[in-house]
Amino acid sequence: MRTRWSELRSPELAEAVARNAVVVVPVGATEQHGPHLPVGTDTLIGSQIARQVCERVRDKIVAIYLPVVWTGYSPLHVDFGGTITLEAETFLRLICDICRSIWSQGFRRILLLNSHGKNRYLLSAAVGELSYRHGVSVVQMNYWNLIAEYLREWRASKLGGINHAGEMETSLMLHLHSDWVRMEDAIEEIPTPTSPYLTYDFAVPRAITVERKVAELSDSGIIGDPTVATDARGQELFEHIVQDISRFLLEFDEWPE
Repeated sequence: MRTRWSELRSPELAEAVARNAVVVVPVGATEQHGPHLPVGTDTLIGSQIARQVCERVRDKIVAIYLPVVWTGYSPLHVDFGGTITLEAETFLRLICDICRSIWSQGFRRILLLNSHGKNRYLLSAAVGELSYRHGVSVVQMNYWNLIAEYLREWRASKLGGINHAGEMETSLMLHLHSDWVRMEDAIEEIPTPTSPYLTYDFAVPRAITVERKVAELSDSGIIGDPTVATDARGQELFEHIVQDISRFLLEFDEWPE
């Protein structure tokens, strides 16, 4: 069976239901990523992860992925060009409506695969809303959280280098879409935390949550260090991401309904 939802016919999707398929919903964003990365970076990375993961496990389970949700919650980026954001209520309703539609057809294993940092709070809220109000059970995952321990070994940047348009995203984009990356425009911009309870690094858990507009932290729209990114390191990282999420999907397939 093909793995892309939009390529399947209705009878094939009915067969996927009968075979207890896992459905992956990649959720991205369209927003500025500094002067060196395209505004679709989150969406491009998320859609490629979803595709590769479903292809990786297709010989073992039925896994299909939806077209990526290309816009998300990005109000902190609006001072820079190219950003398209939804209101929190709109985003929450959109995600809930998508998942309810999938569930109503009989699918019982739904993974919200997030590739944009600021989506994570609302996606967590959506998981609760779907469960408590609608009886719909979904799982939400931020790909960088799954590989946080590996990121701490993989990194070449100092603390703060793995964040928005930084080392991780730039390396992944160099591997996946190098023609759209302009490394000559990449610069390091790492804000200095004003408290030991704060961190601006995806590989380090945050003790507290405080949000500030990107323009207050960065002149370029970059928060991190993309200058150490390479295609080879992006390939290594991407393979690790796909491997770990594939391992999860195989376990997810065995979860009770």
